Amino acid sequence: RYTQARALAGHFEAPRELERANTGIVATAAGYLDLAEKSLAQDKVAEFIDYLGRAEQIAGSLPEGSATRDKAVARRNALRDAALADAGKAARAWDKAGAETAYRRALAFDPASTEAQRGLAAAARIGSVGFAFTDPLKQGGDGPDMVIASVAGKRLGVARSEATLAAFREYWNAEGARTRGGDRPACRDRESFFRSSRKNTFEAPGFAQTANHPVVCVSWDDARDYARWLSSATGKRYRLPTADEWSALAPGAVEPCKANLADASYSAKYRERDAYGCDDGHADSAPARRFDAATTGVYDIAGNVREWVSDCAQGCKQHLAMGSSWASPADESDPRQREAFGTEVASNTVGFRVVREID
Repeated sequence: RYTQARALAGHFEAPRELERANTGIVATAAGYLDLAEKSLAQDKVAEFIDYLGRAEQIAGSLPEGSATRDKAVARRNALRDAALADAGKAARAWDKAGAETAYRRALAFDPASTEAQRGLAAAARIGSVGFAFTDPLKQGGDGPDMVIASVAGKRLGVARSEATLAAFREYWNAEGARTRGGDRPACRDRESFFRSSRKNTFEAPGFAQTANHPVVCVSWDDARDYARWLSSATGKRYRLPTADEWSALAPGAVEPCKANLADASYSAKYRERDAYGCDDGHADSAPARRFDAATTGVYDIAGNVREWVSDCAQGCKQHLAMGSSWASPADESDPRQREAFGTEVASNTVGFRVVREID
């Protein structure tokens, strides 16, 4: 009726009646907002959304209703965001049912929310092979990006990339500097006994790195202690993978320059002839996730850096490092190869990744 009155007032050029009609229309929209809140208080979500939609439509029909419309939109967005927060919390706790319920609630408030749409699709995979997750740290922040893989018939959480310099720094600043104090082992350059330096450390391995590069110049002890610290910081069971677990994740072969191996850039910098003729763009280590992931969802299983595993050799005086690195020439690029090094040895071609026990 107010809309009809507004049309008549406009036709007969009656400004006072036009103003009264406009005021009435905005008041009607506000009335629907009140009805919406009463419905929500009774958990009648569908009714709430209907009333809220009417308030937005009616208030949005007039410039004078912009404040009321904005209030309705803000209320819708706030409820959507609260539902998304609940969904995220449930997903991090691996509460599949709770996450799906919260994402559907978010979509009820905002059907166009791409975050809710993607979240609902991802929630269906919670706890299943291919599910990507992070564990929160007790001191704040998150642990490494993980993905669930099937290894020997069991679910195993696998770090999607090698431990980065940033992640190792966090451990080092929190605990490593205290527990691993004293002289650090000499860091070998490209695994050579003759090219070692105590000046090289994980912060300065002999070439430039960013925080997103894989950490190198770390010994097996360093890698083990990082996994122990991560277990304590998350309350979950993190460790180094076994050689068999690592091999199960590795591809059977790798194409030249589809992983960071010794290539033309490496050859030009180090004057090494036994290298691939193509150029992957990195003479030394590459940032994490620079190359495509394997079908398991993990990156850099082939190339970039060798990775410490838990298996030992020679009465555990040595430990195994698996795979190939940025310095591996064509005849040493087998993704499943292994090399034994002393527990105290560090090299700028060797890093590590962690796994998390699930089953």
